[in-house]
Amino acid sequence: MAKAGKESEVGGSLEDELSCPICLCLYSNPVSLSCGHSFCKQCIQKALNAQQQIKAPYSCPMCKLQLGPILELQKNFKLCSIVEAFASTASKGQQDEVSAEEKMVPCDFCLDQALPAVKTCLTCDASLCQAHLKKHSAKASQQDHVVVDVGSCSKAEDRKCAEHGRLLECYCQDERQYICVLCSIAGRHKGHSIITLKEARDEKLVRGFPIPTAPAEFAPKS
Repeated sequence: MAKAGKESEVGGSLEDELSCPICLCLYSNPVSLSCGHSFCKQCIQKALNAQQQIKAPYSCPMCKLQLGPILELQKNFKLCSIVEAFASTASKGQQDEVSAEEKMVPCDFCLDQALPAVKTCLTCDASLCQAHLKKHSAKASQQDHVVVDVGSCSKAEDRKCAEHGRLLECYCQDERQYICVLCSIAGRHKGHSIITLKEARDEKLVRGFPIPTAPAEFAPKS
């Protein structure tokens, strides 16, 4: 944390050094006066035009050095390159932060600020942070729930029965398919050898969601 804070402080200091003293933003098309001070070209032109309107001699807004009647605004190529490199690095850092936030799966049970989920319960169809996972695992009624790593499952729709819309929590050993409870008691899998998804996973008959297209992938390993 201390290192991150120090890097942020350094980044802020560098941004200040690369900012126009008039608009206080990163230099845009920076130019230099004869005194050595640099400004955005548009900013210094506006400042000098304002001086001309009140018939004041041209002078640097920073050091007040009089510049003479003929002005030469020299483009500061080196400063321009440094600003472009800094802006590119800052933009990439922001994109990385956004990407990390997008990848974070929030806990479905946190009420205020959602903490990152560490596990997903397929039976509850919910993701849990470390604290709520501990509470979830402590309940006797949830001991047989199937809990997997966050991100090991695809979309919620892939974990539900296409026919009944219920969670796939059983496994048909006859047809080697994930099925829901309704499939086992009223569907075409009625009368088949059915075990729970947890039993199937424990016996290593299946290897996780979604349902593989090739039935052979469900076959027990010899």
